Amino acid sequence: MIYIEEETPEPEPEPAAYQKIADVITDDEIEMLARLLFLEAGNQSIEGQRAVIEVVFNRLLSDEFPNTLNDVVYAENQFSPAHLIPSTTPTDEQYEVIQIVLTDTETVLDRGVVFFSRGQYNEQEKTD
Repeated sequence: MIYIEEETPEPEPEPAAYQKIADVITDDEIEMLARLLFLEAGNQSIEGQRAVIEVVFNRLLSDEFPNTLNDVVYAENQFSPAHLIPSTTPTDEQYEVIQIVLTDTETVLDRGVVFFSRGQYNEQEKTD
């Protein structure tokens, strides 16, 4: 007797968390983000750098912020070093972080997080 095993189809891969952006982002926009990332968090961990890019992307996807990357990055009083972007040279790490964020199915921040601050604004008050 011959038994034929039915092939179990592989499940469809989960789309990237920021697939909508990954589908349309341009090389020039990636360059701008890499420069911003270097300025904002180039001395931070990969996770910290991811958080900065995710905040930018969350703003782009939010109805509360502009709908272009350029307008999000250069919005008044948002990313203070943005004016230095033209004179900045990012490292390979910043480009890698952007690619991770664009392709990963998991995020380090919730989609609703649209602000990023260094620890002093995020620390919880200590109680005895």
